[in-house]
Amino acid sequence: MAERVDSLRWIDPQGGFGDLLILSGVMKEVFDRTGTQYNMVSYHGRRWLFADHPAIRCYGRPPKNARI
Repeated sequence: MAERVDSLRWIDPQGGFGDLLILSGVMKEVFDRTGTQYNMVSYHGRRWLFADHPAIRCYGRPPKNARI
């Protein structure tokens, strides 16, 4: 995983499995069109769904006052 870039917006995935699949698909489409990447708030058990996702720059915990 790449180094965290604090200027990127953070994604905090919420919802069920279907919601996360839709989020993953939309993020892939946005990345393909614009190259936009995001940091993702890390959760145990759901990280595998976004493993090696091109739109995710890094996983972790956002710093205070981060854009989520």
